[in-house]
Amino acid sequence: FPWKYPSAQIPDWTAAADLDHTAFLDKCWNGGENPIYVWITHHMSTSFHVATTSAATSPDGRPFWKLPTGLTAYLDPSWDTADEAARAFTRNAFISLAKKYGTHPAVSGFFISNEQNSDLIRGSWQFWQWFDETAQAVKEQATDKLTSMSLVDDALISVLYAEGFGVKYMDLWGVNSYRGTVNSGFDVLFSTFAAKSNRPLLIGEYGPPA
Repeated sequence: FPWKYPSAQIPDWTAAADLDHTAFLDKCWNGGENPIYVWITHHMSTSFHVATTSAATSPDGRPFWKLPTGLTAYLDPSWDTADEAARAFTRNAFISLAKKYGTHPAVSGFFISNEQNSDLIRGSWQFWQWFDETAQAVKEQATDKLTSMSLVDDALISVLYAEGFGVKYMDLWGVNSYRGTVNSGFDVLFSTFAAKSNRPLLIGEYGPPA
């Protein structure tokens, strides 16, 4: 993690060799002979602080969404202050990664986060808009690479929300799925996904329930 945190500026890469992954990517590419393709991401420090109320709307008129429990959820005021700096840092970190590695032939694309789609936040259009705009920024630097998110397998409710909110810059959806058994495979994952999205599906993690 070679950047100073927090910073709203695009991070500068250090010259230290141990923070440069080019040699690793070169080995993966293997001169184009039986290459190993790589997806790039980094740990997100961005948080989406959600508040809830039993009232019908948010207390200060900010955008809200309903939870299955009946409560009203909204991004609390930290979204406008502390979260803003964290979001700027995270987006700029992805821009920096895309600028540095976006032309390497071993790189398939960039995962804009892993398992951020909790049941509290997945109903927020602001949440999906932020990730979509970040994916757009990545694609502006790495024009021929793919973008995705790796989602918790929540019966693909998150995919339905994201598609409904008009996400444009995610080339495919990644899903971390621990459903089914070693004998039944992924159960109805693929048919359920096909009913909710026309994008490709990438299995980010998998395994039968413990």
